[in-house]
Amino acid sequence: MGYRLNGKQVKRKEDKQLLTEATTFGSIQIPPNGLPIILMADGQPTGGYPKIGQVAKVDLSKLSQIRPGRVFRFQKITVEEAIHLLEERIHFYRQMKYVMKENWEGVTL
Repeated sequence: MGYRLNGKQVKRKEDKQLLTEATTFGSIQIPPNGLPIILMADGQPTGGYPKIGQVAKVDLSKLSQIRPGRVFRFQKITVEEAIHLLEERIHFYRQMKYVMKENWEGVTL
């Protein structure tokens, strides 16, 4: 459902319960213990923990491949940067699809 992160706790200014709201693949939530949870593909559709961020869609496949215990860092980017990175990735995949089709179409193994 999600990745529970270890490390420095995120301090909350106020300890209030929030109304349940929609969550998405990549939402970063802060439960009462202060250790962030990143919701993955099988995450719940709603939640009441505060959300402090969102993993960019372009990075979700990388995140899903990280082994437990591995160290990684977040980098703050804008929505515009996230969109640009995703567009670049889509362009790369389209180029790869074209190259593979040109070089391997009709090849049987």
